[in-house]
Amino acid sequence: MQHSLTFKRVEVKPYLTVLVNALLAHLDEQTVNFRDGSAFTHVVIEQNKARTLFRVSLHCSVPRRILVVHEEGHDAVKTVREAFDELERQIERYKDKRRRTHLRKRVIKRKGEAPEAAEAL
Repeated sequence: MQHSLTFKRVEVKPYLTVLVNALLAHLDEQTVNFRDGSAFTHVVIEQNKARTLFRVSLHCSVPRRILVVHEEGHDAVKTVREAFDELERQIERYKDKRRRTHLRKRVIKRKGEAPEAAEAL
């Protein structure tokens, strides 16, 4: 997976770069089934110095879709981790929809609820 990392109004700190690269490597494992070169992630970390607020934006383009995450917080590391957790959740949901497993879960859930509804009557 290709990626780009941009810092806006933030000093480039080595621990942030290492953290983002580690999280991107973990994300790369989830997108390994996509065609080569089809997944691209753009990471933007910016800081509002007046409020000491960090804003992290992730744009991940996967086949037929662009997944977007925006997170804000006062701690840069925590905000970056939260943003990547949300992106991982969105990628899993995207993969479920492509495999149509979300429909199977719905049918299983309905079959499981039917006997309980009959017992209540």
